[in-house]
Amino acid sequence: QIIPFFIQADLFLQHSITGHDGDSEGLPVVLMEAMLLDLTVISTIHSGITELIEDKKEGYLCHPRDIPDFAECISNGLLHPTGDAAKLKIETSFDSIIHQNRYFEWLESRSNLSKSI
Repeated sequence: QIIPFFIQADLFLQHSITGHDGDSEGLPVVLMEAMLLDLTVISTIHSGITELIEDKKEGYLCHPRDIPDFAECISNGLLHPTGDAAKLKIETSFDSIIHQNRYFEWLESRSNLSKSI
């Protein structure tokens, strides 16, 4: 149901913070979905998000609770969209078929190694 909103958007904003109880998210799937749909994402230097987004390359990252920094990231995102790089990152780094093939190639290389010993 959210895809029509993504299609109409210029940016996707997610300002993640650590909760008062210490709870934080891992790797937000909604960011991956936005990136796959070619959106420039604006988020925070928080938890697994930094593994997903390289700042100023696949999106823009600000410090949690730093609203002026967040506003600057929004401005940068509008002036310098990163949707193409973001989509490419998801397609090449989070595709299950690609990972499956890499795993099988690794297994095969280990198998060949053991035959030569």
